[in-house]
Amino acid sequence: MIADRDKESKQEVVEMLRGQLKVEGELIGLYEKQERDSDNKAMKRVMQMFRLDSQRHINILEAAIEIIEGQEVFKEDKKPLAETLEKHLALEKQALDNANKILGKAWVDENKGLKGLLQLLRDDEKRHHKA
Repeated sequence: MIADRDKESKQEVVEMLRGQLKVEGELIGLYEKQERDSDNKAMKRVMQMFRLDSQRHINILEAAIEIIEGQEVFKEDKKPLAETLEKHLALEKQALDNANKILGKAWVDENKGLKGLLQLLRDDEKRHHKA
């Protein structure tokens, strides 16, 4: 738990995180509008991807605020969480390997949009494995 001596600093950080929550909410609104207004399936998927990423950011920010405000992961929750993450990483390693194989294809390299999307997937999986 974060010490009480840091109360003012904690409040400042919580306010900053809440401000970012508002930004992420606005971004979700923008992505939803673009998704609704477009007839292009690929564009809709990209907007959905961005929207889900902002939703993920909201979850991260809310969890950070909860921890700063005194909520911790309970001891009894840590083992199941670790087991779930281990399975998650094993499954995502397969996705990472597949993305690398696909990105090695010449025709994929020639399609900048497809290549960019697959690089996003690969890089996201890489980040998960570093964490």
